[in-house]
Amino acid sequence: LCLTSYLLLRLNPALVVAILFVGSLALPAVPILITVVGLRRGHFDRFLPNLRGVDLTKADLSGIDLRGADLKQAQLAGANLNGANLVGVTLERANLQWVSLEGASLSGANLAGADLSAANLIRATLTGANLRAASLAHADLRGTNLHEANLNQAGWRQALIDETTEVAEKWRLV
Repeated sequence: LCLTSYLLLRLNPALVVAILFVGSLALPAVPILITVVGLRRGHFDRFLPNLRGVDLTKADLSGIDLRGADLKQAQLAGANLNGANLVGVTLERANLQWVSLEGASLSGANLAGADLSAANLIRATLTGANLRAASLAHADLRGTNLHEANLNQAGWRQALIDETTEVAEKWRLV
């Protein structure tokens, strides 16, 4: 299955609902996720299902709000999640190769064992995220905030970092 489309419905000036449709060549698209995206003054009501193992390869989900969603072992290779709100999301052992997370918020996210090879993480916020044993090989981490992130056993081979990459002193590369 793969994401075929998503629909945003503005029910009134303060309430927006997102519906994700999933389908394949053999099956018609069916709604799998109905969530309240936003309420005025920052109050959110969440109805996120278990999205473990969902295949969203190459999906355009830029700007989507999936706070707290369970995307363990999800397939998101090549997806566009620029500016997405993924605070507290579970992406444990997810395939995030070539994903674009530019400017995304992933504070407190669980990315343990995730494959972020060649990912675009420019200006992403991963404060307090769990990246234990994650692969960051060839990832672009310029301007990324990794303060208080767990980077134990994370693979950094040929990751692109510079003076704008914020990381705790104990993780600084010599």
